This record gives sequence, C-alpha cells and structure tokens, in this order.
Amino acid sequence: MGVTIQAHGGQVQWLEKEGKWYWYGEDKTKGYRSNGISAYSSKDLYNWTFEGYVMRTISNREQLDSDPYFSELYKDYNKKEKDNVYLCFNDSNAVIERPKMIYNKKTGKYVLWFHADGPTVESPNSNYAAAAAGVAISDSPNGPFKFLGRYRLNVCPAADKKGEWYESSAGFARDMNLWIDDDGTAYIIYSSEENRTMFISKLNDEYTYLATDVDKAVKGKDFVRLFPGAQREAPALFKYNKKYYMITSSATGWDPNQAKYWVADDILGEWTDMGDPCIGDTDKKTFYTQSTNVINVDKESGKFIYMGDRWKSNNLGDSRYIWLPLEFDSKGKLLIKPYTNWKLEELNNKYSVQLNSELKDIYTGVEELPKTLNIKVYEDGKWINKDTTVKWNIPELTPMAKTTVTGVLEVVDRQINVNVINIPKNLQYYVDCGAKKDSTTYDLANGKVQLKNGIRHIQMALGDILGK
Repeated sequence: MGVTIQAHGGQVQWLEKEGKWYWYGEDKTKGYRSNGISAYSSKDLYNWTFEGYVMRTISNREQLDSDPYFSELYKDYNKKEKDNVYLCFNDSNAVIERPKMIYNKKTGKYVLWFHADGPTVESPNSNYAAAAAGVAISDSPNGPFKFLGRYRLNVCPAADKKGEWYESSAGFARDMNLWIDDDGTAYIIYSSEENRTMFISKLNDEYTYLATDVDKAVKGKDFVRLFPGAQREAPALFKYNKKYYMITSSATGWDPNQAKYWVADDILGEWTDMGDPCIGDTDKKTFYTQSTNVINVDKESGKFIYMGDRWKSNNLGDSRYIWLPLEFDSKGKLLIKPYTNWKLEELNNKYSVQLNSELKDIYTGVEELPKTLNIKVYEDGKWINKDTTVKWNIPELTPMAKTTVTGVLEVVDRQINVNVINIPKNLQYYVDCGAKKDSTTYDLANGKVQLKNGIRHIQMALGDILGK
C-alpha cells in the first residue's frame, strides 16, 4: 500500500509543458495548521508521485536567514518583508487553505494563490483576522514558490449597498479558486464578506494581483459580486459549451451540506441559480463532501470530474477525497450521482447529448411521444448532427397523473426523460361546484356541462382539458 496523499482543499489540472497531471493541496498531517502546500504528479490520474512541498511553512523567524532553502528564496527581501513572510506563512498560527495554481504562458511563471488567513499585526491572536488571498510564484511547478504577499480584494459597489451589505468585512477573501478563460484572462473566485457573498475578480496580465486597483475597479468589467446573503463558499468553476458553471457549498464549518450550482453566459455577468446538482443525495449533504475543484479531463467533449473533500474535523489529516463524474442531461442540466468504483472510461457516456429537436414539457399520451429526434454529439474532435430513433420504456400509467418516461436514443445509447400525463379517451370529470338543486343545464361547443344537485358533470374534448 502506498503513502496517503496529503492534498486537501486542492486542485488537479493537466500541465501541457510537463505532460502530466498535477495535484496541489494542503498537507494536514499537523491538523488545522498546515504543514505546507504539497504537489503530486500523475500520467493517468490513478497513480501519483509526490513532488514535494512546493511551499514549506516556516517554524521560526530565524529560518528565513539561516536555512539555505529560505535564505536563497528570499535573498532580495529586506527585514520588514521577511517579517511579513513569517507572519503569513508560519506553521504555528497562520491559516493556509485551498491552494490553486495556474501557469502564465506570457511570463513563463507558475502562480499559486491560496486563502491566507490568521493573525495580523493589529490582531496577533486571531485565526481569521487577515481574511486575505495569498500569492506566490515559481519557475517550476514543483517550486519553491516565493511568497509575494496577501491581499484583501474587491469591495461592494456603492449601488449594491442598499441591499445585503457587510461593510465591516469589505474585501474579505477566503475559500477561493482560479480560472483561466479561453482568451488567457485569469480570474480569482472567492467567498467574501464573512462568506455571505461570492466575488469573481479579474487578475492582471501576470496573474499576481487584480487587473484594476480596488478603488478604481468597476463591477461588470473588473469583478462581479454574486449571491448576496446566500452564504456560499468552496467555489469550483468550469466552462462547457460556451457556458460557465460554478458549484459551491454552504458555510457549515467542517460539516457537509447541500451543494448548489449557478450558470452564466458571461463570467462577469448575471449568474442563474440552478439548484442542487446531486441526484440520489438523500441526506442533502453532497454525498458527505465539500466541493474544491472540477477536473477538466476533456472540456471540449464534456468530460469533467467533481473533486470533493470529505473532512474529518477530529482528524483533518485523515480526511478523504471523493471524485465523481459530472453529467449533463438532454437539456444541459448538471448532474452529480453517487457512483462507486467507477473508471475513467465511463466518462465517455457522461457528456451531454444536445437535442436539436424540441421536446414538450408534458406529453398528454404515449402516442404523442416522438419516434425520432435530431441530436448533436461530439465525435472525432467536433460536434456533429445526427438523427436517432427513440426507444421508449413506458411504465404503467395512472390516469391523470404525471409520470416520468425514459427513452433511449438508439444511435448513441443515451437516455432522455420526459413527462407524460395519461388522459384516457372519453374521460368524465366530476367537480363539486356548489350548484343548487334544479340548476340550469348549459351547452358548450365541445362538450356538455350539467349542474345536478350541486355536482357539475363535465365531458370535454382533450383540447378543452388542456385549455387549448
């Protein structure tokens, strides 16, 4: 048996230059206080090699001058700057969480961001006084990463202050993630204002700070402030089929809770709450995990893996990692299901089959179900249109009850679901309308209404029933 991986709150990504997958995360062997930021590499996502601590935590201030590892790394820092490095990255009271790394093709630098919290000069005994995002750079994905600083980030714009607004925690940056868009623009996604809101902020060309200073930043151009009052954290963002998806958790400490996801057409635009993506999660706790990242296995064909931490609050070093395939239904809705012992090859059957043919929200009989559909599938590196027959699995239908019916798209062996209400022919309806004895009889164009002893007897055509 191999050594347990210590890469909590982490991120897995493919690094083209190295030709390997890299997994960055927190080493929790010391518990709540980090032992440093770890890196592992893999060729296949199954077998991992420990690449070392890409950022070592500091045990005492003297190490920055006496330990060759630190003295060489920070040889150009003055005393005040070294004092700040120790304050932000020591192993006794600094908080180091959620490390994420991105590669900058323009500068050739590897840039690491993380939730950097803990004491400040003004509040030396606090675990969460800093509420900042830390950043470090390196010439190698294996480090060592050189700490540049920790920063508060964007604040609530004046126009939003009339709503949910938390002035005392302006600029807070806690649970975070990173994203590089198709045009090379990088963004930091983070929980702010005591976890009551979420921000997405554009980074500069070097990926080492905000693109625009906080006092000059414009909402919708430089950042977006999301979900005021929703109290969301642990963001995991990815892009598929020209849409941005973001999975988050609620804020309940180390305990799991119900996931939600949002979708947007513009990363700095409006985001739509799509609800809980988990299917079969009876306890509403995201299968006892908390989101940390989404692995882009093959984003063009829609192959993604959800990464979650299963925290053990009484033994953080023994916390586990849960990876689950992401799926998309025929309407593009994101799904997470509780698969066990699954293999990467199964991702081939999880991506979205996009329907070109339009389906009704509700069918009023199985005879209305379409026999063929036109679909769009990803094959040989491109999306193509195909016609497919549909084989419907029709259960026993209860009259007037909505039933979900499953159909198999036979060309691609994928399932779709539709709703059917079974309305038998010549069905009679009896509605108590409160009419009195000897009420008048009324004629309708497509049926008859009779009022007898307080009972309305209605026999109507299907079009009348549906309000057509």
